[in-house]
Amino acid sequence: MDLMKQKRKTNRSKLLVAIAAISGVMMLCAPMAVMANSEVTYGEGNIQVETFDEQDTVSNAFYIFKAKKNEDGTLSDFAWPSDEMRNTVLGVIRQFTSTYSSLDAQDAADYISAAVRNASGESMTDQNTILQANDLLNKLAAAVDDAAGSVSVSKGQSVTLQEGYWLLVTANDSIDMDESGTSPIFTIIGGGTVTVTEKRSVPTIDKQILNDADGAAWQYGADAQRGQDIRHQITGTVAMNIQTYDLYYYGFEDVMSKGIDYNSGSYQVTMDGTDVSSSFRETLTLQADGTKKLAVVCEDLYAIPNVHPNSDSRIVLTYSVKLNDDCVIGAAGNPNEACIYYSSNPNTREIGKTHPVKDYLYAFALHLEKKDRDTNVPLSGARFTIKASAPDDASSQGLFVQPDGRLGTDPYEFQTGEDGIIEVTGLDAGSYLLKEVQAPDMYQVKNEDTIVTIQADYGETGALQTLTNVVSGNADAVAGIDNSNDNLVNGDEGSAAIAARCLVNVTIGNIKKIQMPLSGESGLVLIIALGLGITAISAAGIIFRGKKKESKK
Repeated sequence: MDLMKQKRKTNRSKLLVAIAAISGVMMLCAPMAVMANSEVTYGEGNIQVETFDEQDTVSNAFYIFKAKKNEDGTLSDFAWPSDEMRNTVLGVIRQFTSTYSSLDAQDAADYISAAVRNASGESMTDQNTILQANDLLNKLAAAVDDAAGSVSVSKGQSVTLQEGYWLLVTANDSIDMDESGTSPIFTIIGGGTVTVTEKRSVPTIDKQILNDADGAAWQYGADAQRGQDIRHQITGTVAMNIQTYDLYYYGFEDVMSKGIDYNSGSYQVTMDGTDVSSSFRETLTLQADGTKKLAVVCEDLYAIPNVHPNSDSRIVLTYSVKLNDDCVIGAAGNPNEACIYYSSNPNTREIGKTHPVKDYLYAFALHLEKKDRDTNVPLSGARFTIKASAPDDASSQGLFVQPDGRLGTDPYEFQTGEDGIIEVTGLDAGSYLLKEVQAPDMYQVKNEDTIVTIQADYGETGALQTLTNVVSGNADAVAGIDNSNDNLVNGDEGSAAIAARCLVNVTIGNIKKIQMPLSGESGLVLIIALGLGITAISAAGIIFRGKKKESKK
């Protein structure tokens, strides 16, 4: 009888479990039916955690089962490493099967093995599997992370652990900005070194601005008229292991320069092309330094109706802004700095933050000098209207520049001061028609209108690279400042456009209108007039005397 019992025990010991430790995903094969042996001596092995990027987080390793690692990769001789781990694992199993009653480590391992198999007995996990939020293994990882002690494993570090079945999750306090936690990694320790790779990624972010100068192209630098509506776009991704999360927080944050105003309510959010704006909320905060912080947030992407986020999802936020009176006119531009806040650890409710990205919005200044063409003396009292004749933005066509740089339907007459200068800031790139409507005293109004064309190019980062200014239409107008005295209008080299100041300079010359005295012609006219007057008086006297003689007869 004792021999038969021993034989049955030996046969049962040959029913092993295969647990694959490739890239940290558990793959269970044959049913587990090995009784724990109190006389078994468990060995050791090493583990090393790698990442595919620069993330430098720390993993917490949890001892789930004591077990012997066999030559074929299976495990046997299961035992609980602690009472706390036993209670934690059994508590998770009972969430799925409330009638489960066994306290045995072998039975628990059998249950977990069966839970990841399909009807044909094949494992539903492999080395590339990212656990689903409601999977037993993911629930087990969350419960263990909350309840049990752990061994810390730093990136690239080889750590010695006891033989058996282990769980690795990311230590939440090691997750910094632009980092995230891995999908749970289940692995086997024993013998040599096991290297596992984290299953996670950080959302990416890209921010661009719509540049109407390039056929409505999205890029990192653009220009605008003060007061013109300009659209921004932020494109974000989600974590590759988003399916491990049971809740996924996602929020955009954009800090706008003091010179930029947000158009309230202008935001739109799409996920994979579907409008999900109603599931996001907008908050705008004015900060102490005059900047504005826009937050557009969804508390849980999984709660959005009729859509389901996945590892390939793209979430796009668009909204519009305006340049205000505080906008910077210069190479620094008016940047917007954006980041994305996201759920950063599958087993917690912690929120991570991407590194910020920027785009830049520019506006330009026009410096006009009115001078005597022959003497280079500044001329005051000249009046000009400035019209957007060929603007970047087609809707601005034919509108007139106002004193603050905004556009309007009514012409505004700019007038040169004693220094002969007109300055206006907040201009978009494009062409402007300068029409002289009143000349300075003793000067002629120019019949030829002056056309000023501003062009700008931006680099890959959105920084202003080049600024050009072309002046045409008026022979007495030139791009640049004319400081010469040579009876010509010719701008100084290099002064036509100054990129560092986002400034374009124009000089317009005028010809003086002088009334010269014509003394010879004036004397002749006077003599003729006097002669005609005398003649007329003499004729009148003769007629009068003739009538008088006739009356006496």
